[in-house]
Amino acid sequence: MTRPSPADPSALAPHVDKGWADAFVLELRLLDVPGDRIGDALAEVEAHCRDSGEPAAEAFDEPVAYARSLDLPAVPAEGDGVGPVVLGSVLQVAALFAVPTAVGVLGGTGAVEVAGGVLVTAVVTLVVIALLGVAHGPFLRAVVHRPVVAWLVVVAAMVAAVLPAALWRDPVLALPAAGVLAVGLLLLIAGAVVQHRALGEGDPVVAPAGSTAASSPADPDGADARRSARRTTTALSLLVPVATVLLSALAWVTAG
Repeated sequence: MTRPSPADPSALAPHVDKGWADAFVLELRLLDVPGDRIGDALAEVEAHCRDSGEPAAEAFDEPVAYARSLDLPAVPAEGDGVGPVVLGSVLQVAALFAVPTAVGVLGGTGAVEVAGGVLVTAVVTLVVIALLGVAHGPFLRAVVHRPVVAWLVVVAAMVAAVLPAALWRDPVLALPAAGVLAVGLLLLIAGAVVQHRALGEGDPVVAPAGSTAASSPADPDGADARRSARRTTTALSLLVPVATVLLSALAWVTAG
């Protein structure tokens, strides 16, 4: 699975065109090549471009094709894979719908009335998340190579998710607020734990230890990049819980 990496490819390859390096690194990420192997391959490109003065596009041709031609071993980054990440996201998004709604009615009727459109919106949102988890590779390639098409797909998905809630406002379910809140909190905690474990410790692009490839003078062993990757995965795991707390506080103040 693709892992977030705070490392900028230009730090390892200052003589390589940034657009070429970004596309090269992204393709290797999508091929599940470990960060140290990516750093080694990128450093070799850098060494050639630095010594010869030849642009990477001329020396190695198209970055995606060159990345695939290397046939580097695919070793999924540390973590549990795409499935648990998607599961964690689905659980947290369900909690994001449930917890603030329950908090907003605790001081009132004590019942959460779920409109038909909101229910459809929740289902569509969860389905979109699951589809992105399954097809994350093609989607990321589309973002890089066909940004307009990717943008149109995102807009269409947002409209499909929001429109039902705006058009169908009649309640179809009435659930006890305390029960919804309890279930929502359980989903939120479980989702955050599952996602954090699935994301692992991060896998930044660094030159492997003992490699002859050049590495960043400021971070020769990649320790800073790995610490930054861990901070990134922690931040990603806390993103939805923090949003849930803020929305719940807003719901409480608004209801009061």
